[in-house]
Amino acid sequence: MPYWSRRNGAPPGNRLSWRVSIVDDEATVAVRIADRPLHRREYRRASVPGSVHPPLAAAMVRLAAPRPGAVLLDPCCGSGTIPIESLAVQDVFAIGTDIDPATVAVARGNDPAGRVRWAVADAGRPPLREVDVIASNPPWDRQVVTRETLVPQRFSARKVVLLLPEGVDLGGERRQVSLFGQRPVITVLER
Repeated sequence: MPYWSRRNGAPPGNRLSWRVSIVDDEATVAVRIADRPLHRREYRRASVPGSVHPPLAAAMVRLAAPRPGAVLLDPCCGSGTIPIESLAVQDVFAIGTDIDPATVAVARGNDPAGRVRWAVADAGRPPLREVDVIASNPPWDRQVVTRETLVPQRFSARKVVLLLPEGVDLGGERRQVSLFGQRPVITVLER
């Protein structure tokens, strides 16, 4: 089969698209059955460092399981992927905050209908404590420098779903999610 590099543009249409990812002693083969990658969403016009792929954000929202009418907060919203993906749940009130005004502007740009409430706020000093669910990918000093520490105990949420790097343990149930052979660890904390 011919190799079509993504760096030189899109491969020709009507082709089976597959990817092989090798990490240490493990190989993952992924086959795309849709016309375009699942992580490409119409709403996502811009991104920022540390943004999660939409399928991973959707998985986090599913694990958070907000009920209709629930308030879902992402206190480290980045480009807004998690709050926007939460809108797939009927009547969820989604709120996205970030400490960086430029990042919040990117999130607003990804939500042109204005269905999510966006605000500039420090996750270490939450402006809103009464929420039903928190779903977030905190920076953890990896792709984005941490300015404050997200402390889930400062919120009244019944469920907290966080994307954690290896080695960070806040307790709770840890679940593995694989995207192209990489393994982000989702931790679910319930009260």
